[in-house]
Amino acid sequence: MGPAYRQLSQLYATAGLRLELPYFDDRVVEAALAVRLHERRTPWRYKPLLVEAMRPVLPEVIAARATKGEFGEDARVGFHRHLPEILEVFADSALAAHGVINPNLLRRELLAPQADDTVRHALEDLLGCETGCGGFWNEIRRWRVFPRFTALLGLDTWGVNCLQD
Repeated sequence: MGPAYRQLSQLYATAGLRLELPYFDDRVVEAALAVRLHERRTPWRYKPLLVEAMRPVLPEVIAARATKGEFGEDARVGFHRHLPEILEVFADSALAAHGVINPNLLRRELLAPQADDTVRHALEDLLGCETGCGGFWNEIRRWRVFPRFTALLGLDTWGVNCLQD
């Protein structure tokens, strides 16, 4: 892996996390590029390369499926059932404390009727950031984030200034 991965990996390690990016592993990329175009897809099998690569650990019922699973209804039911807990997560939000989100606006959006799954899909990523970054923000503040880390972390100048208060 390249220098950007090594820097990011060191950053995660300092916070006690191990960074795993298997799709960026040189061997994985080389293997994927070595497959001829006509072998990558077929109308008769779902993700044949992935199935063959995972065959030693993949249950046959999954290896034999012809389409991707659809779990939208389960996700909608779970969202509604656990909305109070979701709201509680953001009531004392690390992201809000650092000015990344507006918890009042988020609460209003989550409680409003939803015409489609757009908000729920965005919420999944936001929950990942909130739960994964809560303690991480404190580590970043301690390190006094420098501009070279901003690209790695996806922070803009405003975000860095917010962290360096």
